[in-house]
Amino acid sequence: MDKYVELIKAKDIGDKSKKVYLSILSRLFKEGMKFPTKKAEKEKYVKEFLTKFEKPATRLDLLNVIIILRTEMQLPTDKLKELRSEIRSDRQVKNIDTMNELGKTLPTLPEFEAKMDEAFSEGNYKKYVVNYLMKQLGVRNMDVDVTISKTKKDIEEGKNYLVLQPKKVIYIRDSYKTHKKYGKQVHNITDEKFMKSIKKIGVGKMLDGGLQNALRKLQIDKLKESDIFKMIIDDAYDKKDTERINELSKTRGSSIPTIKGNYNVNAQKEIIREL
Repeated sequence: MDKYVELIKAKDIGDKSKKVYLSILSRLFKEGMKFPTKKAEKEKYVKEFLTKFEKPATRLDLLNVIIILRTEMQLPTDKLKELRSEIRSDRQVKNIDTMNELGKTLPTLPEFEAKMDEAFSEGNYKKYVVNYLMKQLGVRNMDVDVTISKTKKDIEEGKNYLVLQPKKVIYIRDSYKTHKKYGKQVHNITDEKFMKSIKKIGVGKMLDGGLQNALRKLQIDKLKESDIFKMIIDDAYDKKDTERINELSKTRGSSIPTIKGNYNVNAQKEIIREL
C-alpha cells in the first residue's frame, strides 16, 4: 500500500484532495481490494468488488482512485473508464428518482420569499440575510460565513465580506468551494430589506459559534442550501428562464451539466431536458 500512498502524495493536487484520495485508498485495502497492478485491468474483478457498496457515489469514489493510480503507473484504464460510465448512469437514474421525490415537497419560490419577509418583520435580520444570499445567488453554506464592514480597507484576501455602503452592499466572496475554478466573486446588492438588515446586524463577524450550528437556527422550513438551490432552479425551469439558470451557474460556481444532473427536480429518467 505504501507505494500507492507515495503516488498520491506526489500528485500535483491540493492537500484536501490528497487527504480524500488517501482515505479512499485506505478503505479499498481495508475492504480487501487486490489492486490490479499489471497491464490487465481486471475490470470484471473490480466490478464484482464494487458490488458490495450500495451507493453508486461510493463505487465511483473507489473506482476513481483505482483509475487515478493506474494512470500514474502508466497502466491501461479504458475498460475501467467504461465501467465508470456505467456506474455514473446508474447514479443518475437513482439521483433523478430522489430529486423527483424532493421536488414534490419543496416550497415554491414565492412561499419561501414570504417566509423571508416574515423573518425580516420579526427582526430576525440574520435569517433574512442568509436566506436572501442563498435564494438570490445560489450560494453554499461557507459562502455566507461573512464579516460585515463599512470599508474595503479592512478586507483580507481569502475571506468573505459584506461591505455596507450608502446605496448598496458589496458582497465579496474569496472563500468558497469552487474558488479555484471561478475565482473571487463580487456582487452589488441594492435590496432595501437586505441593506437595512446589514445595518441592524452591524459590523463584525455575522455568524457566531460554529457555522453549521448557526445556520441550523436560521433555516426556513429546515431547508438546506442545496434544497434552496433546487427550489430556485425549479422556479427558473418552470419559467424556461435559461438566462437565470446560467446566471446561477456563475454565481454558485457550478457548471450547467452539474446543475442538470444534481439540482433539476424536473429531470426525467430518459434525459435531463435542455432548457
